[in-house]
Amino acid sequence: MKRLLHCFFILILLLALVPKTASAGEDLDENLISDSDDHALFAEDEEPYPVVTKEQAIEILRKALREHVKTVRFTVTEYIGNFWTSEEIFNHPGYALLDEACKDIPAFFYGSSGALFYVLDVYGTDPAEDGRFEYRFSYPFSKKKTAAFEKKLRKTLKSLKLNGLSKKKKALKIYGWITRNVKYKRNRTGYGPEHTAYNALMKKKAVCDGISDLYFRMLKDSGVDARVILGRLNGRSHAWVLVKIGKKWYNADPTADLGRIKNTFRCFLKTNKAFRGYKREAMYKTKSFVSSHPMGKKNLKY
Repeated sequence: MKRLLHCFFILILLLALVPKTASAGEDLDENLISDSDDHALFAEDEEPYPVVTKEQAIEILRKALREHVKTVRFTVTEYIGNFWTSEEIFNHPGYALLDEACKDIPAFFYGSSGALFYVLDVYGTDPAEDGRFEYRFSYPFSKKKTAAFEKKLRKTLKSLKLNGLSKKKKALKIYGWITRNVKYKRNRTGYGPEHTAYNALMKKKAVCDGISDLYFRMLKDSGVDARVILGRLNGRSHAWVLVKIGKKWYNADPTADLGRIKNTFRCFLKTNKAFRGYKREAMYKTKSFVSSHPMGKKNLKY
């Protein structure tokens, strides 16, 4: 895995720019989204980073992701003059906006590489930039393939009959389905479809991040909170999943248990102490991330 592609976004500060105020009657959707990597679809006389509210920014991002838009730009009033610390990467306001935008869109999500879109860059903000943001997205699959993925995902989850089950039982059933049905396919040519949840579900072959992204997505769609973690396993790049059961989080690595059945799982709902050889990347060890993802102290029995 290439860390640059797996790290779901890159935070880069831009030069200072003081935004102008946009009129209340602006057509925000048309003016703020772009079909190319180089420019946004603004009218000639429009401000390149129109000022919007936080709620408007979230709606703009939702529309952009649905339409496979590549570039989105705006200035958010609530973040003008906002300070942030680069070390606390998950506190970055641009990330927070994207997080909110993705929550209500079943077709899109944040993981490591993601199955349906990649966040190439999130620019903004430092105090000099006064709340200016620019997002750059890449879409590895067409809208048609995205729709096929969603249809297959819904059908697969329905076949597992998860309704009424506890979150732990849902997590176990999905984990078991993945370990029985998906095979590991090594990628020797760099980044490719084997690194996506699309391949894991549609082709039944993927590498660790594709498998982890599929587990993440199936959990989220069944009502179980989860998070993909990037790091290293015994010194090699790897991806696995945090699963929230009750108020605590637990490690799960479906890739390590491929081919195994329920009573032989070695890496399901484990504590950090029991997850020997696994080391998270720095972004998953920040104070903010650790405090918002308190780990369980005992392995869960299933």
